[in-house]
Amino acid sequence: MSSERVSLRYTVHIHPEDGGLWAEVEELPGCFASGDNEVELQEALMEAIGLYLSTDHSHVQVQRESGPVVGQPHDTSTVGYQSGMDPIETVQEQRFLVSS
Repeated sequence: MSSERVSLRYTVHIHPEDGGLWAEVEELPGCFASGDNEVELQEALMEAIGLYLSTDHSHVQVQRESGPVVGQPHDTSTVGYQSGMDPIETVQEQRFLVSS
């Protein structure tokens, strides 16, 4: 049985919230993940994308593709606040290797 690997690019919106982070994938409505830091968020995001793309008959595995991320990496110590506004979100284009 062979597995097919595909490289997909998704737009990920990362939001700071209560000392942690949560992210949503623009191209996959309802696909979101959360974590206490960037590493936990990326792990949860790969799992969420895999579950979103899986079917009853096939499980999809997702890995983050190495290489530069388009957009600014998120650092909770430098999250900007505007007077009376929520913390500023970060938008990144990330590439993922998807295999079934």
